Parts: sequence; C-alpha cells; structure tokens
Amino acid sequence: MTDAAADGNTFWVINYFFPGDTDLTPKTDPLVEKYGEGPTHTQQDQVERLVKMTYSPNGITFADAAPIQLTLDGNTARNLEGLVLLNDQGFLLVTDKFPSTLLMFVKKP
Repeated sequence: MTDAAADGNTFWVINYFFPGDTDLTPKTDPLVEKYGEGPTHTQQDQVERLVKMTYSPNGITFADAAPIQLTLDGNTARNLEGLVLLNDQGFLLVTDKFPSTLLMFVKKP
C-alpha cells in the first residue's frame, strides 16, 4: 500500500506491486481468489488496483467489495503514490517521477 483515502467508515488504498520485488511476492492473493483478475492483470505480473477497506473497533479488514483493477500499460509498472477521492465521482491517482509523472482519474463504481 502506498496511499489511502477515507470514505466515511471505509477507506480505499492503492495496492501496487512491482514484479522486480520478488522477495515481496505473496504466496496467495485472497482478493484474486475471491474476485479473480482483470483482463490485463492476467497477462502481466504487476498489480495496480484500488482496494476498499473497513475500519471497526475490531481492526481493519477488507470490505465486501471487488477491487478496482486498473488497466495495465503493458510491461510498464506505474508506481502509484497518491490517491484522493474526488467527491462521489471517483479517484485521482498520481505516480512518482519514474518514468514520468502521470495524473489519472478512475471512476468510482
């Protein structure tokens, strides 16, 4: 996770994985097991998705919602660093400076 944005009692987090970080590769992915992968995620090793979480006195858990899987850009892993909610319309995402800064809008489901 590189950033989060609150949405009432829930919040969204960026879930990003760079395939070069092989020592961080999880053995299983519970979100893929439950919801499957997006079309481009089945073809690439990187992960770029927004995951909805819930906070309660018992802790932080996955919300009962499929992740928003971003359309991947070939083998280019975009290092997603910033996330902001844009009212009820969606999200603004920004990358860091490698290979260049990108500003993206993702519609909220």
